[in-house]
Amino acid sequence: VFSSSPGPTYAILSKEGVTRVFGKKVDFVTQERFIEETKFFNRLRKINFFRYYYLRKSWLLWRRSIRSRRIEEVKKNISSHFLLVNIKARNALVKISQLCYEMSKRCLA
Repeated sequence: VFSSSPGPTYAILSKEGVTRVFGKKVDFVTQERFIEETKFFNRLRKINFFRYYYLRKSWLLWRRSIRSRRIEEVKKNISSHFLLVNIKARNALVKISQLCYEMSKRCLA
């Protein structure tokens, strides 16, 4: 038995083969086939993609959560210190924008 206490999923090893129990479903595999599947599984685990899959998945999840947290912090910071909210700064920025537009029109004409 693979697990210490057989629960809904476990396997029974015998001379003839391996009996796998998945809840109410039972599957029998011969010993030769089980050894073949085990060798194939171990070869697959040596491929870097499969070897580091869970590590990479955890890292990507961590990175995504850090990234979204940083974005939220920046949003809060920008919205609390946004220049256009300040009336004096807004008027100055509008005036600068108008002057830049007028200068670009003069240079093109």
